[in-house]
Amino acid sequence: MLRLLSRVQALRAVAAVATAALVVTAGAAVAGQTAATPTITQGIAVLPTIDDAGTATTFPLHWAAPTAGAKALIVVFHGHTHNGDQWQDELNTMAARNNAVAVAPRTSEIDGPNGKGVFDTVDEEARDAASAIAWSRRVHGNLPTYLLCVSMGCTGLAYFISMVARGKSTSADARWMRANRPRPIAGIVVSEGLSNLSETWAEAGAADKTSQAEIEYETRTATGSATPPQNSDAYRTRSLAMLSPTGFREFGAKTAAVVHDVDDGLVPFNQAIESRAALRAGGIPTHGYTIVGNQPGCNTENETTFTSYVGSYVETYTGRTEVKDNLDPTLCMSGHAGETHPETTVMRVTFDVLHRMLTAGVGSGESTIQPTVR
Repeated sequence: MLRLLSRVQALRAVAAVATAALVVTAGAAVAGQTAATPTITQGIAVLPTIDDAGTATTFPLHWAAPTAGAKALIVVFHGHTHNGDQWQDELNTMAARNNAVAVAPRTSEIDGPNGKGVFDTVDEEARDAASAIAWSRRVHGNLPTYLLCVSMGCTGLAYFISMVARGKSTSADARWMRANRPRPIAGIVVSEGLSNLSETWAEAGAADKTSQAEIEYETRTATGSATPPQNSDAYRTRSLAMLSPTGFREFGAKTAAVVHDVDDGLVPFNQAIESRAALRAGGIPTHGYTIVGNQPGCNTENETTFTSYVGSYVETYTGRTEVKDNLDPTLCMSGHAGETHPETTVMRVTFDVLHRMLTAGVGSGESTIQPTVR
């Protein structure tokens, strides 16, 4: 694939700010915080990593941290059509709310319809996360480490877990990630997470050929792009729902939460059920959060609902728009959120669950969330 923004170009773009941190006063800008909210610094660190061929390279890491006394590290695995630089405001908010270092790798971008956050950068995101953890521990000390994945980013998290837990693997990726010593991991939050890459590949064949091609390229063999039957191990190692219980036990996360909306138009709700089952089978205490209602005001802006497709199909085949115009407002169910829109229902709940995990703990079980207007 032709890289429009290569690693070298990305570093040139951030060079002017890579050596200087910007000071932001988080206080009143963070909803629900008090005057005691810490002052946050933010910046970009240029860190070592490797590429798909195992060759040494570098990447930009976007970060935010309290000026003193950080209590935890939060590592973000961003989703499809997004990148680490778009997470900066949310990194600042998470750092202030949780008194934590919050980081998001910026992955390569390509010349194509999706541009940012394509499926064939999930391995890159996993490698970069390992480097980010090592950097934070050098700079901020050995803080409890929490992993937050959103949507497609959860395939990167699955690959991260697979490589770190594979003690006998001789792949360049496994060696690189283990060399950065990313364990122990205190907790995992899976938000509207893609957990079965084979299933998503099949769905993309009907709805998004570009994404299907990206998935096949990421799971390629020496002879070229691969489908699930052609490289089943590659699809399995990038799917939370398909990881072995042994792999989860070897990875050793202490707790997990899986947040998902019932009317998801991009990652069907069944994938949340599958990931919860896999985490529990691996001995990780897991709390599932199912989001039903959509507040405030049943607004689906920056969301993708499954029911919106129903309305579109009806319009396509009948020419009538009544279903399209009225189904979402009437049912008022939460859909797949745009991850850089913290006002959406799913992301509000995700950040609340993350905060609870870092402070009081989430335990095991199932909760149904009917959000109220804020």
